[in-house]
Amino acid sequence: MAKLLLGEGLVSIDQVREAVEEQRNSSSGLGDSLVKLGHISETDLLESMGKYFGIPVMDLDSRSIEPEVLKLVPRGTAAEQCLIPVSLVGADLIVAVSDPSNILLLDDLGFITGKHIVPVIASERAIMAKIAEHYGEGDGHESEGSGKLPRAGKARSVEDIVRELEEFTGEKTTVADDEIADEPNGLDLS
Repeated sequence: MAKLLLGEGLVSIDQVREAVEEQRNSSSGLGDSLVKLGHISETDLLESMGKYFGIPVMDLDSRSIEPEVLKLVPRGTAAEQCLIPVSLVGADLIVAVSDPSNILLLDDLGFITGKHIVPVIASERAIMAKIAEHYGEGDGHESEGSGKLPRAGKARSVEDIVRELEEFTGEKTTVADDEIADEPNGLDLS
């Protein structure tokens, strides 16, 4: 992101260095740190990212979120990954993210929700505000998922995948041995 903003002349190298130092002292991302320090406007940051990634920018401050959509992503996942589901259009789940470069996250989210993920860019500040508004403030004891998404491409056993799905849905799932044996090379869900 720093290269993008430097290349467009929106920030200086000294401002990036200051933001990196700020980032070390907080849990904010680089872009959010640059905005907090006043080195770039939130609008300029988001427009630059949208243009670079070819993803639309969404103003979450003026956007309502469908309550049913929130049930698709646990609060822990939303807060840890800095994303929030916004709407469902057919099989497309529109998700506001602060880091559109995290392709693995989007793939994993699609796997878990069973939906095609359509990302839009929103500020970290706006996403976290919507999470607090719709899911409530977290107490660190999330019952709706840990926030950890499985990593795409990582070899996992069937038992691990089933356990993750059970934790996410809260439903017990059974996979019979003969279902696994029917697959040519075992069951490959990764």
